Amino acid sequence: MQHVLTDELTVRCVELVDLRDRVTDASGLQRPAFCQVDDTIHDNRAFGRLVVSELLDRGL
Repeated sequence: MQHVLTDELTVRCVELVDLRDRVTDASGLQRPAFCQVDDTIHDNRAFGRLVVSELLDRGL
């Protein structure tokens, strides 16, 4: 399902910040370092810092 969304956004020239390779484990689940302590689905501040860092690196 994710590829459908990313493919469509790419066709529309929408730049994506795709951090999946950096924040997920071998099974595709988000690593604990980037999750809320009691919630493995939602991101934490470490994830937010990673997003901001990526945006700054891109000059946004």
